[in-house]
Amino acid sequence: MPYADFYVDDFDGVARRATATWGEEAVVLDLAGGPYRFEGLSNAQVLAVKGHWPKYVLPNETKGTTATACVMKVPTDVFKPVATSGWEYNVELRFEEKRVNIAGLRLMGEVAWAPHLQGRLFTSVDGGEYFPGVFENFCRALLSYRLLDADGLVVHSAGLVAPEREAGFLLIGRSGAGKSTASKFARERGAIVLSDDLNALRFRDGVWVIERLPFTGDLRDTAREQPHEAWPLTGIYRLEKTASESLRTLSRAEAFANLLACSPALNRDPYRREQLEATLEKLIASVPAYALRFALSGAFWRLLGGAE
Repeated sequence: MPYADFYVDDFDGVARRATATWGEEAVVLDLAGGPYRFEGLSNAQVLAVKGHWPKYVLPNETKGTTATACVMKVPTDVFKPVATSGWEYNVELRFEEKRVNIAGLRLMGEVAWAPHLQGRLFTSVDGGEYFPGVFENFCRALLSYRLLDADGLVVHSAGLVAPEREAGFLLIGRSGAGKSTASKFARERGAIVLSDDLNALRFRDGVWVIERLPFTGDLRDTAREQPHEAWPLTGIYRLEKTASESLRTLSRAEAFANLLACSPALNRDPYRREQLEATLEKLIASVPAYALRFALSGAFWRLLGGAE
């Protein structure tokens, strides 16, 4: 079902009529591919963002922002009521050559190239308990496109680090493959869990690195969380639950297909598909990929070169 029929009746009409921001406040966030500057917020929205991601907030005077977005005010009745009981929430996307539209609960969004990437978030929520979720869902899309423009990717995955080796690992797989379970076992053996939901991969100074994002599923090492914490990416592992641990090298075709499936939003965007595929080819040419069969004993960590 097209998203405009599900969340809002007339995205383009609402966007044209939305000429007022929520306020005159701004917040700058230290996220991968950034810093990012968000303008037009109310005091309540700024407080909500700072409370949600306190370690990622930079001074408003920070220079060198690479992406900007404006928060626009729209009335509550723009959005259709949605019965959410027992429903798995997903934002909906519409792809165009020069922009991507986003719609979800209490939010509309736009990422556009004019010619440089910028965004607009339309919402009826002024801070409070719902604004962090609205803001985060918009940021997920904004960061995905910003990182693609910056020779990087946002990948649905678990990101693990063996700090004593300064080595990062990316665990991928379909929902239920065991990313959170494997992350928990690895953390018990001394690993840092960057996220068990979304992680950033970037090509920097001739090396692929894995970088923390503030998006998480079931696990997050909040005590050790540091923005822009990046580690050399030493391996990509597709998870398979079995009775014993083993490792098999993936072909480049297998690695490509699995990573493509784990590139949310971008893998459905026909206008950015060529750029995404070129980035994936560059990644698998540099970083080895494996099928990791693991059992609930958690002994797989040794196969990644980590400490017992």
